[in-house]
Amino acid sequence: MSYTIGDVAESSSHMMIETCPRAALINACQLKTHDFAFVKRSDGSWTYAILAGHCKDIGNEEAMVFVMNEKGCTKVIKQRDWAKLIRCVATERMHNEYVKGVPQIIIADRDANVEWNCSQLSDFTSLPPPINVQ
Repeated sequence: MSYTIGDVAESSSHMMIETCPRAALINACQLKTHDFAFVKRSDGSWTYAILAGHCKDIGNEEAMVFVMNEKGCTKVIKQRDWAKLIRCVATERMHNEYVKGVPQIIIADRDANVEWNCSQLSDFTSLPPPINVQ
């Protein structure tokens, strides 16, 4: 199965589903700008999206900004909702580790000094290629 931005998840096996909210939050925290993830929509579906970056909301709470479709529509998710609304993509390697019971957390560097202005997102006309999941 190949996904492009805006596609609805075809199978729950394409997502890393955590039963522990803390583990789900840790997974979400590992996402870097331009990483793909599934984001829960208001209708309950999970949409393949790309992380545009991080920003601070009006209350100074950290948030992630996702581009949800090829038109450039965005969704801002506050940190308190990351565990509920963001699921990492289950790549073949991650899925194999998950099935074997190995923790799937992938350590990734993130420049904590970069803050995004939500009103000045990049042009997403040249997005990375879609990912294939097994």
